Amino acid sequence: METLNWVHSTRAVLRSLWYYMAKLLGMRIEEFRGHLDVELNEVGRQQEASCNENLMLKEQVEALLQENIILKRAVGIQHERQKESEERNQELQHLKRMVTQYQKQLRTLEGKGPLGMFLVNRQ
Repeated sequence: METLNWVHSTRAVLRSLWYYMAKLLGMRIEEFRGHLDVELNEVGRQQEASCNENLMLKEQVEALLQENIILKRAVGIQHERQKESEERNQELQHLKRMVTQYQKQLRTLEGKGPLGMFLVNRQ
């Protein structure tokens, strides 16, 4: 009988110990869960901030790409204008040389007297 009492008593102690351990484990799990929730919330906030920053950077890149397209067009237009200006400048220089040449020919013909003036008037 004494053995039976000892078994029952041991079982009661073990049940109490298991109950205590389960309760302690449950408390530790809840504590861990609380810490985990806090950490997960922080990770979630960091991910949201990263996503927002990523979206902002994508918008900036898109704006820069649009500006780049506009600048490329502007450079192309400016290049064409510069080319046209250089062509007009070359034509102007050519015309100035021709005027100088004609003035020289006119002075030469004027120096030849009346015959030279006659030739000048014919042209």
